[in-house]
Amino acid sequence: MAAIDKRIEACLQTQSRILDLSGLELAGLPAKMRLLTALKVLHLHSNALTMLPEWISEFINLEELSLSDNGFQTFPSPLRKCTSLRLMTLDNNRISVLPDWIGAMPHLEVLSLSSNNLSSLPDSIGLPTLQVLRIDRNQLHTLPVSLQNCRNLRALFLHDNSALGIPTEILGPKWDEKTPPAEPATILDYYQRTLAGGRELNEAKLILVGRGEVGKTSLVERIVHNRFSTRSEERRVGKECRSR
Repeated sequence: MAAIDKRIEACLQTQSRILDLSGLELAGLPAKMRLLTALKVLHLHSNALTMLPEWISEFINLEELSLSDNGFQTFPSPLRKCTSLRLMTLDNNRISVLPDWIGAMPHLEVLSLSSNNLSSLPDSIGLPTLQVLRIDRNQLHTLPVSLQNCRNLRALFLHDNSALGIPTEILGPKWDEKTPPAEPATILDYYQRTLAGGRELNEAKLILVGRGEVGKTSLVERIVHNRFSTRSEERRVGKECRSR
């Protein structure tokens, strides 16, 4: 606790807008932190937090908050009043529901929820300010149509949500790959067209052109019925086709 108190005290004395308490095995936040309402950046990742105190809602200037690698089972409700947030990371927790009030974050640009237990997203997720949305490694079964409203979205990571049925070639590079991500519009268009709107039709037409009695009918028999026609059988089938 001495190291934690020292960091908080230093932040108070210097009036710093950044506090890093990551990787300190915190199970709760020290009450003295309540005095740091001017914070803009708060790092709390890699701890043992399962909830946030209500007084976090007083951090109305907070713009960046990292809560990844903790033990949250529910999305921290005090954050609903932290409407200045631009970036939130809650990867590697056990969150199963994203609350509707996420849509009341007028400045949110980056939301990262990788490796949680989400099975769906609220309609309110369609924030026009959202630029990066990471929801890979969850249990998503559906996507809301409102994602189409995220007109500034430039990166959408939905990998390892097998129930969505979106192939990897459509999803594009993963988060940790050092290549440009797939276009979100391409991913969402594919989902709406082939999954939400109906089954993709995988059919093709084959036209065989050539002189008579060179084996076209035998080839069709092999492709369609996996059997080989003799020459006499081929002639018979050919005549029947011409007489129809």
